[in-house]
Amino acid sequence: MHGKDKTAFVILPTTDCNARCYYCFERGVKHLTMTAETAKDVAEYIICSCGGKRVSIHWFGGEPLYNKEAIDIICAGLREHEIDFSSRMTSNAYYLDAKTSLRAKKDWHLNQVQITLDGTEKVYNRIKSYRNQDDNPFERVLTNIGGALDAGIRVIARLNMDAGNADDLFVLVDQLGSRFRDRAGFSAIVVILREVAGKICRFPTEQDAIKHCTALYKKIQEYGFSLETPELSGKLIVNKCIADNDCAEVILPDGSIAKCEHVNCAGTVGSIYSEKRDEKEILAWKEPAHFSECEECALLPRCGILKRCEWVKNGCAATTRIMSMRSLEKQIQQSYNKWKSESEKALLS
Repeated sequence: MHGKDKTAFVILPTTDCNARCYYCFERGVKHLTMTAETAKDVAEYIICSCGGKRVSIHWFGGEPLYNKEAIDIICAGLREHEIDFSSRMTSNAYYLDAKTSLRAKKDWHLNQVQITLDGTEKVYNRIKSYRNQDDNPFERVLTNIGGALDAGIRVIARLNMDAGNADDLFVLVDQLGSRFRDRAGFSAIVVILREVAGKICRFPTEQDAIKHCTALYKKIQEYGFSLETPELSGKLIVNKCIADNDCAEVILPDGSIAKCEHVNCAGTVGSIYSEKRDEKEILAWKEPAHFSECEECALLPRCGILKRCEWVKNGCAATTRIMSMRSLEKQIQQSYNKWKSESEKALLS
């Protein structure tokens, strides 16, 4: 098998989706759906390439729940061969009903799902513009979030923000607060949309975007929905993301292998059916991005920006840097508080 043992996989059961978000980066991507036979081959590929080590899977798409059968087949194959694995998912949760959540927890070893919420009912339903909807999608998704939490699956609500829905998101957080405030496992993050594919509604200035994002995060924190900030690690950061990680691969619906889940068919480096890999392409995905802002940026040693990343093709955003700095400052404060507490205990003992 090629290179190092592969222990992290992003798997796209399909590139099709039931939503039609105006900002979707996959607009224009050819719709492919993984067949049952390919799903069996994917399971076999993982079994043969993981070296018996624990495997982590990220179900991505498209909408991964548009093809539950492929997920069932892959997970069944791993369980049959006693491969230790866990999984998480990025989904709009329209099809994540209570029954599916229980099955996902038990059979797919699903621990976490990230669900995009674009606003309150009217705004959400307009932005998602689901195909073949026969009910109220907003209410359906909130109900499904409750079902996922009941099943023991952590839920991260991703609040995509641009100038068009910024004010509405504050109302949404209040609604989420009334519904999930006391529910363990629920958290929320804010992502300021950038023009990657679909045309977004821009903020007048980046400072205006930062102001809205900061205020929304404050409200999220008040409800106790903030993601737990990890402690600072003394370990050297070797990989910036899955794209430059030799132990990770993206598997597309036809069995092709890519290095980034956001590029799909345009960035393939090989196939599960062959040991041959495009080494030049793999190396290209490891090249870091460099902008004028990098020269004096305190984030540089831990920055996760790669040159091929679509998110930075127009440069490093000030909003990203500022929010990342605030996260780093929080980590530093947490680490200091921990050190201080342990030092004081040591003096008293």
